[in-house]
Order: sequence, then C-alpha cells, then structure tokens
Amino acid sequence: MPDYRIFSMDGRGRVVESYSATCADDKQACLLLENTLKIGTRAEVWSGTRFVAKLVLPSHSTAERPSEHGSND
Repeated sequence: MPDYRIFSMDGRGRVVESYSATCADDKQACLLLENTLKIGTRAEVWSGTRFVAKLVLPSHSTAERPSEHGSND
C-alpha cells in the first residue's frame, strides 16, 4: 500500500498541518482527505514527490458539491 502525505493549508497557501496516511490507492487517499478537511480550508495530497490532488472546502455553509442522491436538502 502506498504512503501519502496530506498537507492542510491556510488562506495564503502556507502549510499549517500535515500527516501521513497509508491508503490502497489515490482514490482512497482523496476520500480520507474529504472526510477530514475542515470548513474553509484547502489541502493537497502527495505520494512521495508525486502530486495527487488539491481539495478546497469553502467557508460558505453551501459547499459547492453536487448532492449524491439528487435531492435538494
């Protein structure tokens, strides 16, 4: 299983927190990040020197994510 580094950043793009994770693949690493990302932050996932993904969770209460079930909750 590959090792990943997850970096949480502030509004200026500076790393404020980082941690390691061992995940089955890139998709699992990104899902882990989505589940731990705090509102109003952004983060990057890296596997060694390889950039995997950048995720942003807006500070607005209405995050820009489509509903999984198609409802307008």
